[in-house]
Amino acid sequence: MIKLPLSVFVPSLVAIVSLVGVVTGFALRSSSETPLLGSGSWVDAAGGCVRPDLSQRLVVLGFLRTDEEASRQEAERLVTLRSAYAGTELLVAAVFCESPRTVREFLRSVHAGYPGLAEADADFESYGVRLTPTSFLLDSTGRVRARGLLEIEAELAAELPHIDPAPAEVQPTPAPEPTPASEPAPSQEAAAPSHVPAPPAQATEQPAR
Repeated sequence: MIKLPLSVFVPSLVAIVSLVGVVTGFALRSSSETPLLGSGSWVDAAGGCVRPDLSQRLVVLGFLRTDEEASRQEAERLVTLRSAYAGTELLVAAVFCESPRTVREFLRSVHAGYPGLAEADADFESYGVRLTPTSFLLDSTGRVRARGLLEIEAELAAELPHIDPAPAEVQPTPAPEPTPASEPAPSQEAAAPSHVPAPPAQATEQPAR
């Protein structure tokens, strides 16, 4: 029997443990007794909101920070993604390890119509997330199907009908207003007199007689 050194298995074991940690961190449980995504507060741009039902549907879940420009850009792309698939089974949500008030103000600033989970006492590593922003696509069983918005968009395009943005309405170019015709210039011909009066005749002296 050939014995392989332990060093051969260690990298594979580390990879498997990391993968299991990510999957179980995002697994959606059907039991309502198990807290879903922690015990933080769900909020939206208007204030508090009821915890959304993430089961039996496709979910795009973004992990964001309110003080990070890259997260702001990701949040805005999630707004666009949600609009593109409005009316489908897709649900968009975000997770923040910050206070509900901070999260609510952030959602307002990006005009987000999706909810956010505010977990001020948690950290992203508990979800297997080490870099932000990071977004995941979860299937109806809670398993990760795609990571990163480019990959997520490709998966969704292949599965769900999306709504193309309405084409910008083309305003007809107004016809140029007609330029008024130039009025004919007054005649420059001088009204010359028909005749030139003869100069007065000079008196001729007559010799005295």
